[in-house]
Amino acid sequence: MVMTTAEKSRRYREKNPERYRESLRRWGNKNWYCECGMEMKNQYRTHHLRTQKHEDRMEMLRLKEEIESLKQV
Repeated sequence: MVMTTAEKSRRYREKNPERYRESLRRWGNKNWYCECGMEMKNQYRTHHLRTQKHEDRMEMLRLKEEIESLKQV
């Protein structure tokens, strides 16, 4: 019987819990820079992309670009 990738991952995590936690900590502690200009830890990335704050900042950036393009015309 062939194991799926999810099953393989689950078994690996069960056999090597310390190693798996280490890799999660390393990944989570890396800094990530959003296109809206914010800097945060990688572990908060998906939550940040869904927030209203992110949407507001992206809207402000879009409006600034629009104004600059109108000034050039």
